[in-house]
Amino acid sequence: MTAIRVLLADDHPLVRVGIRSMLQADPQIEVVGEATDGEQARAMCLALQPHVLLLDLNMPGPPALESIAFVHEQAPTVRILILTAHKDDAHVQSLLTSGVAGYVLKDEVTEQVVNAIHTVAQGGTWFSQVITEKIVEWGRTGTGLPSGVLTAREREILSMVTEGKTNQEIAYALNISEKTVEKHLSEVFSKLDVRSRVKAAVYAVRAGIV
Repeated sequence: MTAIRVLLADDHPLVRVGIRSMLQADPQIEVVGEATDGEQARAMCLALQPHVLLLDLNMPGPPALESIAFVHEQAPTVRILILTAHKDDAHVQSLLTSGVAGYVLKDEVTEQVVNAIHTVAQGGTWFSQVITEKIVEWGRTGTGLPSGVLTAREREILSMVTEGKTNQEIAYALNISEKTVEKHLSEVFSKLDVRSRVKAAVYAVRAGIV
């Protein structure tokens, strides 16, 4: 099995040492590089093409949101997983709508961080429990969409996306092809006017679609 190539971006040396040690304990994960600021993270994403960018929010250089947008445009195959201590609503909402694949808090246990990397590398999404609870709470005040905007099948697939399932897992569960799943998701993205699985999932929960 091909190892999951991870680029670690954090400006604190001790934090990087701890995270690298934690990740290297998993034989299926390879830390291919370490960036200490936003500019390095951008350059190394282009040069190394990691599967996952594990990105801290508070680093020198460009703001995290600008780096996220840069990586999405210049290295679209790189999945971005946020690793941070911030869990206030403003940070969470801005990052979820930026199209990141996951949001992990630094106080998570090792197993959770490793699971998050495996999940996003396979095309899924991962949110810490605290973040998931916030999304659900926002959903309770959502305005919803007009009935019939999404078909029953599209809602079914979108529901599985909010659970972090990959296209392969959705196809297997529904006994359809991955191409069919991709086609349905393309329609969902178009109808909700979003560009990523994370944005669709956040929209769905907040609007009470699933």
